[in-house]
Amino acid sequence: MIVPRPWEVGGWRKLPGPVGNTFEDVFWNAVGAYTGYSVDEFQSMLDAGAKLNASITFGAESVHEKVQPVVPARLVGDQVIRPIAPLSALPAVDICESEEAIMKLRSRCFQYTESIAQLLEATRNCCGHWGRLRRAQRIQLLRALSSEQKSRFEVDELCLYFTDLRL
Repeated sequence: MIVPRPWEVGGWRKLPGPVGNTFEDVFWNAVGAYTGYSVDEFQSMLDAGAKLNASITFGAESVHEKVQPVVPARLVGDQVIRPIAPLSALPAVDICESEEAIMKLRSRCFQYTESIAQLLEATRNCCGHWGRLRRAQRIQLLRALSSEQKSRFEVDELCLYFTDLRL
């Protein structure tokens, strides 16, 4: 077990970062190559999606017109959701025996980014008139919220797809 150096009172306890060229580095670089997101970018997207979901849920329960959802900075801008490159345009799969794990990985990541896109669209459509949502808007909002919740996952869950890694 690696024990971190003593930390200040009130400070964050932090384990040392991984050494370069470890298995984790190689694995997450491969994940980044096939999904278009690094592990840190995906983790920040998952956190931002959860925050947006909570903010919208709170705002939708309010009848005040001035209530605005808090859209995290990670979900603002042009490159929030990157297009997924076709598998044929990516390097050959050499991290595992079959392409099935890569396909599951890409599918899971695409499903989550798609749910974020739906949630952002629903936010734009419903923002500013929470107390007066039409039935169709309320249904769209509820579907987007539940889609984001269902497709949310822990980044470490992506490792479960790779049962046949080449070492």
